[in-house]
Amino acid sequence: MRLAGDAAHTLPPTGATGLHLALADVRVLTEVLERAVRTKDLDALDDDDDEPRPLPRVWRTQHFSSWMTTMLHRAESASDADLRRQQGELLSLP
Repeated sequence: MRLAGDAAHTLPPTGATGLHLALADVRVLTEVLERAVRTKDLDALDDDDDEPRPLPRVWRTQHFSSWMTTMLHRAESASDADLRRQQGELLSLP
């Protein structure tokens, strides 16, 4: 089974990266479907399941969204040190 977009990646809207991941998923899915149709081999739909091609991109994007969220939003349980770290990150941005 293949998933694309929000079904495959749950991201906060903070980093505005969900649409980019969804479009990249559709590209990969299109390539796989095109190969399966062209070769008339439905097993081609399973070929990429073992290939981690999209995974590094997905993990980088999820990490970025998580970082943006923790940098821009205060957690109720944040300590003074957490808030100072957060402020330092915000001030260090170009």
